[in-house]
Amino acid sequence: MLLLKNSNNANRIWRMIIVAIIGYIVISIVTVVTPGLLFSFITKVSFNAALDVIMQSILAQIFIMIVTLILIYYWIKLLLDKEETVIYTIGFTGRYFLKVLSGFTFGSIFILLVLAPLYLSHSYVLEYRVLDDKVVSVLIAGLFNYVTVAFAEEIIFRGYIQYQTSKKNKVIGCIITAMIFALFHLMNSSYSYLSLIYLFVGGMMFSTMRLATKSLMFPMGFHLAWNWLLSSIFGIDSDRAWLRTTISKDTWWNGGGIGAESSIFGLIIMILATGGFMYAYFHSIGKKE
Repeated sequence: MLLLKNSNNANRIWRMIIVAIIGYIVISIVTVVTPGLLFSFITKVSFNAALDVIMQSILAQIFIMIVTLILIYYWIKLLLDKEETVIYTIGFTGRYFLKVLSGFTFGSIFILLVLAPLYLSHSYVLEYRVLDDKVVSVLIAGLFNYVTVAFAEEIIFRGYIQYQTSKKNKVIGCIITAMIFALFHLMNSSYSYLSLIYLFVGGMMFSTMRLATKSLMFPMGFHLAWNWLLSSIFGIDSDRAWLRTTISKDTWWNGGGIGAESSIFGLIIMILATGGFMYAYFHSIGKKE
């Protein structure tokens, strides 16, 4: 297998993967920190206060989204060989909006299936907030924020990295990409080493989703629904969430403070979804043969 051989080509691929991730981190920091510093300097407020305003500003989030995605696009274009085009190489295919919408719909159903038993068992408790103008504004700003996060991560992980690691074996490519995805998210302070299991399974689900649909657009929509619903709609202990969620008791099966995706229900549904996407992929190969 390509990435397990001690060869110059394998070493080059690993170096390019590391460079791609470092570039993504730098771009993410620059596009958030720079507006925060400017706003802090102009308004004479603290940097954290400036960031809080920016996170809730629709115009600011639209600006950050556009700049971030443009920079990510050209960063990947720089890393790819000259004969490779970004659009087709990393999985941008036709009917963009329809595929993103399909992924968003599927992701929304997925999240509701995970949350339903947690609410019904009273492990999670909802706190309803009136849907006034302020809440709507925060929800829309959050949507643009998570468009940026979901699209950028999918371009880097399921686009560039999965493309590089799948040249010889697509299943091995999914596994390696999922491992890198899990390790990358350990930088988040809310995650522990135990959550590596959930992160890896979630990474496998996204990678097999990309494989089965032959498109990056469906995982983008799914990822957007995942982040937005779990943060802006059903946010755990979040003052910005519309339906603020509190956990009645931290247990191993409800995900604790990490989130619903780390619950036993999330794990089971992610495994089932991964199996379903793998079956769809191999079934499509069998039909061609």
